[in-house]
Amino acid sequence: MLIIFKKWLFIIIGSTLFLLGTVSIFVPLLPKVLFYLLTTYFLNNISDRLYSYFTDNHYYQTYI
Repeated sequence: MLIIFKKWLFIIIGSTLFLLGTVSIFVPLLPKVLFYLLTTYFLNNISDRLYSYFTDNHYYQTYI
């Protein structure tokens, strides 16, 4: 049960950080690289499929 909770928590945190990183492209005061690196950490720890989806994303490849 704890592993399933951790998985969903990491997915939610990673998705939120990805959205913040994408929003920070248009808002110059937010650090986009930090958000994308944290997203990479959370998604890499939980799912290879989500990690590969994120690293193949156009925004990630442009700004990292």
